[in-house]
Amino acid sequence: MTTRAVAASPYYRELARLEVPPEDVALPPIDRDDTADDDPISLTYSELAAFMDCGMAFRLRELVGFQPRLAPELGYGKAVHHVLRAVAEATKSSGRVPSAAEIGGILAASFFLPTANKPAHRQLRDAARRLVLTYADKHSYDLQSARGRGRR
Repeated sequence: MTTRAVAASPYYRELARLEVPPEDVALPPIDRDDTADDDPISLTYSELAAFMDCGMAFRLRELVGFQPRLAPELGYGKAVHHVLRAVAEATKSSGRVPSAAEIGGILAASFFLPTANKPAHRQLRDAARRLVLTYADKHSYDLQSARGRGRR
């Protein structure tokens, strides 16, 4: 957002002269469909919210059957927690916090994101590596103290 004065866009000036007063807008008549049954419409709150968010997306999903693509980040938090659990278990079994190379091996073996393509997976795995290495470095005492605890 700019704080200095700027001229109006030429596109805006072009559209401004086409403005129609609301009272001049004629809505088409709504004709009753005599072939339809009189059963009440049944909608869930989720369906209504999806329609209010974007009617076309609702139509494509609910009436036509198209499903949106899943976010590549789906499951990232759970994947990081799984890796952290594996690091804690490795610390418990060896008596020491795994090295960066060992943590890399744990990531390679247990970091799973089913909806991510290869570039997104690589980017998210690298972010997880930085996160887990930082945690292992700054909270090694917590990992060491978790050694003696059993599962509850």
